[in-house]
Amino acid sequence: MGPDAAAVRHDEDHHVATVTITRPPLNILTWTLREQILAAVRRAFVSPPVRVVRLISGAPRAFSAGAGIGEFRDSLRPGGRPGTQHDRAPHL
Repeated sequence: MGPDAAAVRHDEDHHVATVTITRPPLNILTWTLREQILAAVRRAFVSPPVRVVRLISGAPRAFSAGAGIGEFRDSLRPGGRPGTQHDRAPHL
């Protein structure tokens, strides 16, 4: 199992959904983690009682250090995974 397994938790309490990212030490965003975050937020959007979605860090040092640059390198290659600045998650 990789470091992204179970790195995103989704909880609901009344009208508030909480999405917690826990990928210590710095919550570096990988493609898998990004997909897990989007899935959790989408899940909250379709839950009728939820009115607020909050995104928090479970890592002790930072909310997020940003994207893993090794994955950006791969996305720039022909046939690489899409992303970078052109992928704006319009499907929420």
